[in-house]
Amino acid sequence: MNKLLLSFCALYFSLTALAQPGNPRTVQPIPAPGVVLATFTDGKTNKPIEYVTVSIQRMPDSATINGTTTTKKGEIKLENIPYGIYRLKASFIGYKSTLSPIFKVTPQETLLDIGVIQLEATSKTLKQVEINSERTDFSNQLDKKTYNVGKNITNIGGSATDVLQNIPSVNVDMDGKISLRGSENVTILIDGKPSTLTGANRQAILQQLPANAISEVEVITNPSAKYDADGMAGIINIKTKKDKLKGFNANTQATVGTRDKYSFNLGLNNRTAKYNLYGNYSYRHERREFYGRGEQQNFFDTVNNSFTSKSDGHNVNDFHTGRVGVDLFLNNYNTLSVSGGISSNISNKPEYIQFDYFDNEKQPSANFKRNNYSTEDNLTLDATVDYKKTGKKNKSDLTASATISNNNRSAIDDYNNPAPIPMQRNQNTNNFTTFIAQVDYQLPLTFGKWENGLKTTNRLIDNDQVGKRLNAGSNEFDYDAKISNHFLYKEQVNAAYTMFSTKKGRFDFQAGLRAEFALTEGNSKTTDSSFSRDYFNLFPSGYVKYALTKTQDIQFGYSRRVNRPNMEALNPFVDYSDSINLRKGNPEIRPEYIHSVELNYLTQLKKFSFSTTVYYRYTENMISRLRTVNELTGQSMMTFYNFSSSENTGVEVIVRYSFDKLGSIMLSGNWFRNVINGSNVLSDLQSEITTWNARFTYSLPLPKGFFFQANGMYMAPMRNGQNTISGMNGVDAGLRKDFMKGKLQLGLNVTDIFDIRQFNVRQDGTNFVYDGMRKRESRIGTFSLSYRFGSNENPFTKKKTTQVGQPTENMDVGF
Repeated sequence: MNKLLLSFCALYFSLTALAQPGNPRTVQPIPAPGVVLATFTDGKTNKPIEYVTVSIQRMPDSATINGTTTTKKGEIKLENIPYGIYRLKASFIGYKSTLSPIFKVTPQETLLDIGVIQLEATSKTLKQVEINSERTDFSNQLDKKTYNVGKNITNIGGSATDVLQNIPSVNVDMDGKISLRGSENVTILIDGKPSTLTGANRQAILQQLPANAISEVEVITNPSAKYDADGMAGIINIKTKKDKLKGFNANTQATVGTRDKYSFNLGLNNRTAKYNLYGNYSYRHERREFYGRGEQQNFFDTVNNSFTSKSDGHNVNDFHTGRVGVDLFLNNYNTLSVSGGISSNISNKPEYIQFDYFDNEKQPSANFKRNNYSTEDNLTLDATVDYKKTGKKNKSDLTASATISNNNRSAIDDYNNPAPIPMQRNQNTNNFTTFIAQVDYQLPLTFGKWENGLKTTNRLIDNDQVGKRLNAGSNEFDYDAKISNHFLYKEQVNAAYTMFSTKKGRFDFQAGLRAEFALTEGNSKTTDSSFSRDYFNLFPSGYVKYALTKTQDIQFGYSRRVNRPNMEALNPFVDYSDSINLRKGNPEIRPEYIHSVELNYLTQLKKFSFSTTVYYRYTENMISRLRTVNELTGQSMMTFYNFSSSENTGVEVIVRYSFDKLGSIMLSGNWFRNVINGSNVLSDLQSEITTWNARFTYSLPLPKGFFFQANGMYMAPMRNGQNTISGMNGVDAGLRKDFMKGKLQLGLNVTDIFDIRQFNVRQDGTNFVYDGMRKRESRIGTFSLSYRFGSNENPFTKKKTTQVGQPTENMDVGF
């Protein structure tokens, strides 16, 4: 371990010594490569012009991908520009709109200085100009697809879960579980980093993050070597909003939803030449009803019985999330960023369940009712430090970051059973601590670009469950060792990567190699047993892109990835929370390894874009759940096994078209075939299914400041191991009205208009069949009010005189 730390430090200081001065750039966890500089002056006087609105447009479709305003010196700097062909568009009151010459951002030229651009004065002086730069809702890069969701009005008042429901190839079930192209083994990142909101509970993470805070969602199905190798299906990176306008900016939003739902968001930002100070706070209260039905039939040699279950309840959540941060522009070459966050979630969940049992003759034999009541309190603290140094002559970049977070979860679950079974209480305390440090170095060469990096990730989970049963005599809860569990889990992953990219003629090449050494330890204090595992693996990746024409590309990619078993899969403790359906982990589970191949074709025109991807994914030692039923007790046991393999083959299509007067529509579809081979566990445990899903997003600007949007989805039936999941569909719609030149917005949206989203599953085992249905309240109406005040409009100070006609940008701030 000491040698690894010494090596990490040695490489960091070596790279720091190599870096050269240059222009500052704000640290981003997953940066795009390009920076564009320019200066704007008056065509007659040659004096610099302040407050010119400058946007960068992708060619040939002229889609705006970024924008800013000039400084007092007439200068602009546009950061994080993907490789491609672009031009600048400048607009300002009293001057004609001006287009720059077309230029390219390539691996060899990541820092482009366009030079001085002169603006020609118009013959008429207008009183005011309003510029609203709408970004394209979808873009395709070499290794990822980016979806702009910042303006999606159907997600108003919702969470990150609601946003992901409308992203192509992503599915969200009734429990909030995320799957990508049919696989739940997907890595979720927030701003390029593992989320620190609520520890290991992915569903809670996404429920806690408000939709209003999200600007983009990146789907990376074949990640390069610079990314962590975790995740079978790939990576979903959720990018939050962070304003870059100079001066003081703010955005506030309040929503009220049907059946006890409301939220409030506030974001503040103040940017100067020396610093960018920002903060945000969000509160969301939500009550959701749910119910479920189930029927299980058991088939044994001498006994054939069955039971049914009915459940009803609701879940009430109160979410508080806050964050403050500052970017310090130390000089022209160095930027230091510091941020910290705090979040909490308090929830309670009452649930009523009734079980009815039937004998061999299908006659009622027994029944009982069970009342469950759960409360949970989550508190998370995190802090991040980022540093970036930009070179001057060789244009090299050095970035370093460190993040530490701690999540403490306290939960009490009461299970009120019928007599003579005593009432059960589980008191669970979970402490989840994470430390991540990484350093990355980019060096453009005359013939390409070379990237290197080191990263260490350390996780410690202390899960202590104290089980108690009610003593009828004393009317107090007594400790029960059988349902108590104290489990410690440690994981450390040390990684290094190197990657090279270049361009030759119409070809773009990228090749990389990542090495990861993982150490995991599990210690069951309850059973006095422990285990440890260590893995060293190499993960290659490679991409080739060929430009067929100026508007058509074809690309091929390959990567190797890993999915390591988590604490739940490894913990050998038997969970008796549900006395009918038991669960336990398996310490013998091994990691699964994935080989992923993709072939993509893309064409982009001014009004039309088309992307299709053919993909193949092969998984060794597939980790899967398996459910069995005990013949004597009728109880089922769910645990984890390594199946021999799985194969996933599919085709994904995304089409976007902009009409002249009828708005724009984006259609996407994903067809795939999944073959699972679990014959190493049970001889007949093999499955094969072909399924598909489809989505649409339709956006329509209307007269008088109205804007309409509708989303729809359909997921066809699919099979995964023992489970066959029925089809699911739904339609959302929203309407927005702009006032005060877009500063004030009123919105109304309804999710699942026809109230048809529900989860139906069938499980086929060796001696049982189970059919279940679960539905969570999904038809929700929400009314929202948003207000923003832009650059140089600080309501907390005396109003200053501003230049007539100074343009503003239609941009959300604070997150």
